[in-house]
Amino acid sequence: MKMSLHQGNLFAVTLLFCIFCGCQGMLPQERIPDISGYKKAVNLNTASALVNIANADFSQGSYGWTMGPGYKIDPNGGMNGGSGLCYERNEPKPYQLCSTKLKVEAGKTYKIGAWVRGESLSSNKPFDCIAIELYKDGEYVTGSYIRPRFLLGKDWAYVESEYISDLSADARLSLYMYRGVTGKIWFD
Repeated sequence: MKMSLHQGNLFAVTLLFCIFCGCQGMLPQERIPDISGYKKAVNLNTASALVNIANADFSQGSYGWTMGPGYKIDPNGGMNGGSGLCYERNEPKPYQLCSTKLKVEAGKTYKIGAWVRGESLSSNKPFDCIAIELYKDGEYVTGSYIRPRFLLGKDWAYVESEYISDLSADARLSLYMYRGVTGKIWFD
């Protein structure tokens, strides 16, 4: 059976999905292509890494975090009534971050996520609110910026992304409100 590259990609992804979901019996044997030599096959063995983030739940106040003006720890502002981080900006010009330092390793996958909600936000479209930035010798090298696919509202929403580091480096994880946006944003 001959397949176009697009059909082959779609079928390989479907096949991998079915293998993981236990539905391989649903595919007829004659339709299962040999993908052993397929060069763009999904790498299922990507190494992942666990990084401890000091005070990730803000239960120890601002310990471990560098907070710019406008940020505060709200002892009852978290998703389940625990501590949470709140940032309020009334003017579009100041641009502040709340950051913590960590180290990343080359080739490792990092899942980055937080519960987020907003109030009276001036933006009518989704905006970046979480970042991981890499530094070598104190100089910015690269970063990944996480933007939810929806408008933030008063209800908590989980925002996450995966990041694969190209290099081993010092990194900064930042929680913030995008440039020019006013209102309040909470993180937990």
